[in-house]
Amino acid sequence: MATLAPCQKRKARRVSWQDTLPVVRGAAVSSALPGHVIPRSWFSQAFTDLDIWLVCSGRIDLHDSQGKVRVLTRGAVVLLRPGEDFELRVVGDEPYTNAFIHFDLVDAQGRVAPISRLTLPPTVGYVQDSYFFEATMRRIMFLQYNPRPSEAQASRQLAGYLLKGLLRDYDFAQKIFAEMPLAGIEKHHQQKAEAALSWIYLHPEVRISAAELAKKFGYSQRHFRRIFYQTHGKTPGQIFIEVRIDRAKKLLIGSALNVSEIALSLNYENVFYFSRQFHQVTGLSPMEFRRQQKSASADIIPPLKSR
Repeated sequence: MATLAPCQKRKARRVSWQDTLPVVRGAAVSSALPGHVIPRSWFSQAFTDLDIWLVCSGRIDLHDSQGKVRVLTRGAVVLLRPGEDFELRVVGDEPYTNAFIHFDLVDAQGRVAPISRLTLPPTVGYVQDSYFFEATMRRIMFLQYNPRPSEAQASRQLAGYLLKGLLRDYDFAQKIFAEMPLAGIEKHHQQKAEAALSWIYLHPEVRISAAELAKKFGYSQRHFRRIFYQTHGKTPGQIFIEVRIDRAKKLLIGSALNVSEIALSLNYENVFYFSRQFHQVTGLSPMEFRRQQKSASADIIPPLKSR
């Protein structure tokens, strides 16, 4: 049987991050004013574990070791390893904020996996739903710092599972953006259009103009409308109407609110405008829709017979 020469060494086996479980070491939110610079020396000295950042507001320019610059805005993720060679500069007029989580990845035996052997998701990218991502990061922060003493271990485990879900979500988003490029749209524009769609779905009650929505995501109104339409096949205004009416349907079916109260909860100017828009989308008035749904439910669920 052949034996390895003393000078020969076996290559260390690579470990996929998906075969590990995160252990959260710390989580918080940080901020900086325009003009602030995080130098390369900080990255080379500050990290001994992994760190995931989500840009929540503002803009930073990331300068890498090859001299390339990446502009990062809301929804951008940076998955930092020890020894990264970056410089970050806060630019624009808005303060910059990010949520971050320090963590290790442990194997099935509970041993911290060496970072040099780990196969990890991309260092820089975007997520499809930045609002969900941020909310989950904040939930991890709560679990990290506010557990009841009797539930501390369960809180740590839950934080780890939630973080693994975020890593999967981030990794999945990079594959989606890589495999489904849209003709005529650069990836970062497509990612911003996805983030805008998420914002609309989460805020159907907010009255916001097309120009204000475009500015929120860093675009002129005309440019934003074009990339949004190319990504989703509809304008932001059309999506907004669909989302508001869909929320109204759920309230008509699942709540005791009257039509005026529903219109008020969705921030319509008045109940007449709400009713007219509802009819344009569904072909029914709000009350006709509610009666129709109650009738359909009665047909599906037979009434209880008295004994």
